[in-house]
Amino acid sequence: MRTLRSLLLVALLGATTSACGTIAAPTRPASETVRLTFTTPADLDGWIATDGRWRVEDGVLIGTAPADGTYPYLTFARHFAEIEEVHVVGGLAAGSAHNFRMAVGPAAAIFNWESKAISIFRTGAISGTSSDALLVPGEDHEIIFRQEGSGWRLLLDDRIVHEEMGLLHGTVTLYPMLGSTIRVKEFAITGRPLPSIEVHGPSSPPN
Repeated sequence: MRTLRSLLLVALLGATTSACGTIAAPTRPASETVRLTFTTPADLDGWIATDGRWRVEDGVLIGTAPADGTYPYLTFARHFAEIEEVHVVGGLAAGSAHNFRMAVGPAAAIFNWESKAISIFRTGAISGTSSDALLVPGEDHEIIFRQEGSGWRLLLDDRIVHEEMGLLHGTVTLYPMLGSTIRVKEFAITGRPLPSIEVHGPSSPPN
């Protein structure tokens, strides 16, 4: 016969008990990988756009920002308890020299900042900068956010450009700024999704 203490413990932990009375751990969502290419306008159905002009053209996702400083977020419509890796192939459109921006939960990168020839990396306050703009307009680059233990790394074309402590979780968002145009050919995210959380935009709105 179960004691009052054991019943309270089960209730507090939200765990289940087996036939022999032992406590089973709560179910943890399984990790999965979502890989996307962009071939038709229907490929945007799994995203939430808050502003800007987003379209699929010739196998490429293209986003152009208004020139008025509005943040035109395009957020993948799934929330993740943990994000292990985000992999993007893309960059700035030819003739658009600034502002390929990307946020993975609380972490964000601004490649080719509009005010100086640098790139900026941040979780809240600016936590790192590069010595140059990094992206070549019109060329595709491989951009990877990767969780490594208790910290995360940002890689560009197999080179580490930033790393710091912190956990990646929440949503993934792409966005240009101030009239710039960005392009993405491939997108993949590996993590543990939380279907119970409805996505309306970035979980940690970047700037």
